[in-house]
Amino acid sequence: MLGEQLIKNDRIALVELIKNSYDADASLVNVDFVGFTPSLQSSTGSRIVITDNGTGMSEATVRNHWLSPATPTKHDFKRHTGRSRGGRVMQGEKGIGRFAMFKLGSRVELVTRADDSGDEFVVDFDLSFLDESPDDQSSGMRRQGDDDVERVARTSHAFIDEIEVDLTRRLPLVFTADGANAAGFSHGTRLEVSGLRSQWTRGSVEAAYSDVSRLQPLIPQAVADPMATEGSPVPEETSDFKIIFMQDGVDLRLREAEDVGLRELFEERAVLRVSGHFSDVEKSFVLNVNDHLSVVPLNDPDVEGLWVFRRYFASKEQPRPVDDISCGPFDFSLYVFDLTAQAPVEYRLDSDERAKVKDHRIYLYRDGVRVLPYGDVEDDWLQLDVIRGTQAAGRVLSNDQTVGFVYITQERNPLLQDKTNREGLLESGHALSDFVTLLQVVISYLRRTEFARYLAREEQKREALMRREREVMAGFNRLLADDRLPRDLKRDVTQLERKYRAEKEYMDTRVERTEDLAGVGLSVEAASHDIVSAANHALRLARALATYIKTWMPEQTQLVKDSAALVEGLSFVSSRLEDVQGLFVSTRKGKRLLDPADFVSKVYRIYSSVIRERGIQLDLVRDKTALKVRTTDAALLQVLVNLFDNSVYWLTVGRTQDPTIRVRIDSSGKQVTFADNGPGVRPADEPFIFEPFFSGKGEAGKGLGLYIARQVSVRNGFEIALVTDDRHKIASGANFILRFGGASDAGSD
Repeated sequence: MLGEQLIKNDRIALVELIKNSYDADASLVNVDFVGFTPSLQSSTGSRIVITDNGTGMSEATVRNHWLSPATPTKHDFKRHTGRSRGGRVMQGEKGIGRFAMFKLGSRVELVTRADDSGDEFVVDFDLSFLDESPDDQSSGMRRQGDDDVERVARTSHAFIDEIEVDLTRRLPLVFTADGANAAGFSHGTRLEVSGLRSQWTRGSVEAAYSDVSRLQPLIPQAVADPMATEGSPVPEETSDFKIIFMQDGVDLRLREAEDVGLRELFEERAVLRVSGHFSDVEKSFVLNVNDHLSVVPLNDPDVEGLWVFRRYFASKEQPRPVDDISCGPFDFSLYVFDLTAQAPVEYRLDSDERAKVKDHRIYLYRDGVRVLPYGDVEDDWLQLDVIRGTQAAGRVLSNDQTVGFVYITQERNPLLQDKTNREGLLESGHALSDFVTLLQVVISYLRRTEFARYLAREEQKREALMRREREVMAGFNRLLADDRLPRDLKRDVTQLERKYRAEKEYMDTRVERTEDLAGVGLSVEAASHDIVSAANHALRLARALATYIKTWMPEQTQLVKDSAALVEGLSFVSSRLEDVQGLFVSTRKGKRLLDPADFVSKVYRIYSSVIRERGIQLDLVRDKTALKVRTTDAALLQVLVNLFDNSVYWLTVGRTQDPTIRVRIDSSGKQVTFADNGPGVRPADEPFIFEPFFSGKGEAGKGLGLYIARQVSVRNGFEIALVTDDRHKIASGANFILRFGGASDAGSD
């Protein structure tokens, strides 16, 4: 009953067992799905094996504590010490989490070896008889002999102290001294669960991994510090507790697909990046919103005017005194997004990014370990959607647009305790309702202040655009209504108005075409992985063939040359495909320190054949000190590909003598100048080259390259501009400058 009925589902059961590994100071837990089908579906004989490299258990611990329910060992330990030998805050307390194994299956083998023991201990459980219905058991009694009747009758209403299990001491077979086993652990605990109670699929395995991978915060905790300077860097934090899901001993590599680039997404695309602290002594919030610090007391008029505050703390029926808040202090991080298609380019999310944001909610962590089920997509524990649905959408931020991490501790928040069934916190006294309301208050405050100001600014921009549109049309109408205007001029104005409307419709059509091109790009991306795989496979076969011909048919000189040429050609194709893979969404990495010179060389390789064919020289000059810039691989690659492509085109059509692409990398100024000695940009075109659909190439161009380059650069921490001042040009043709953080203007555009 404790395992099967108390634990909500298999995923929570798995989390509970992994928490025990955490308490045992394990640094690695392997969850192996053994005997599952290739598509990760469970079948007869399937089992789940959980192995950790924790401290393990002694015989006394197994006998006196692990085999007995609700032992107070951890509770007493936490009360006196509070931390494990490895310094972790113990998560277990009630002594029943271990029985989650019987939620997973009816048969369990435990193998454990303490880190100071020369032996390992094995316990076999088989509680499958409890799965039988009374009818099954009575029919079993009729079939069996008299000696078995009493046994079956007893098991039909067995007490826990009547169930016998085998405890065996043996020389280590699983946890060997040299770690020479499948897991490579010399001590720890292994649970092998069979007789699985639920049907597993790939979807449920991946969902379980999502749960356990979020046991610890997805990104490092950032706390609002009144003493910190604006823009203080968040310290890097590495987890000392890793969980790997496997199938028959082979890593499923689910962690590679889970939350890739999540930290970068939150830091770079969130409209509001908030770290905060609530002080139950000062009765105030310390907020750091987009690197701007403020202190907001609960008696602030903007707070007292909030509906969620008045409903709880100023209720006419039973107001809750602010001075009696009992939940304790807590910290939090919130990331607020604009999910609309009208969001500014620096905050706009593509479909994959929107899906990733919506896959997260506001999580709760106690001492760095997640409290379930808070943060699940289906769990509205702060009632944000309820408030928006029953009161007003503008009162709080929605669950879809807000990702958050709330941090409490056992020491600071003793009244916020887990329910026995691991489904949230106990509603004991006012601590939980205080806690939830305070979070609702800060989320409502952010919605009515910071986010409201952001919406107002964007609305002002849209209004300005609409106002200009109305002014244009009003100007046409005034001219056409003015009797002083000659008839032939009115006719010209009418034609001008029609052309204006036609051009606007044309631009709207081009926008739709851009969206279609984006769809084509996604299709190309999907195909690219297969193409790269096929090219690499062909290259391996060609090399094997060339080796065979050279070894066994050396007299066939032409065949030897042809096979070598085939290998060279396929090597070129394969390497070029690998170079351009970085342009695709699925292979993009987050921001990191990069050397632009490396990317200039990479793009030069992509264009090397056409550059050699057309006699174009590359003149790359860099300082002795390498320039390191924080951006993404894809952004640098995409911008440089566009610049190279434009230069190659104009150097070719302009029939330039001694065609040259010149690149200067200035590490002190944090900028890169890219130029060629082609015909350059016409002065009349200079104001428009970064506008969408404007192209100096006529029908040969779509007018999107430089526009996309500027959008990509803005979204990834740098800018691209046209150099128009001759004093800052490095070649006679088109000159562009890439400015990274801290770069000077150089008076160039």
